[in-house]
Amino acid sequence: MIEDSVDSHELSEWIAYWSLEPPHDPYGHTALLCSVIASVMGTKQYHPRDFDPRPDLTDSDPASNPEIQRDLLSAFAAAFNARLNS
Repeated sequence: MIEDSVDSHELSEWIAYWSLEPPHDPYGHTALLCSVIASVMGTKQYHPRDFDPRPDLTDSDPASNPEIQRDLLSAFAAAFNARLNS
């Protein structure tokens, strides 16, 4: 367990470090790596968001996007064998 190998002082140091430098985002890190490799190997320049599987919430709020709402409701209805009016 962690308490067997890390004392409270060291844990406090790690907590202080993570408050200044949060752990890296694995999706963002991988997306950056993929965009660099794809840009070097291909003829098109790629951006990390081209490889990030998470939705980009900065462009639009899903709660106000009717297409996203429809997709979510359709998935919910399919899960419960319901049917939505088109």
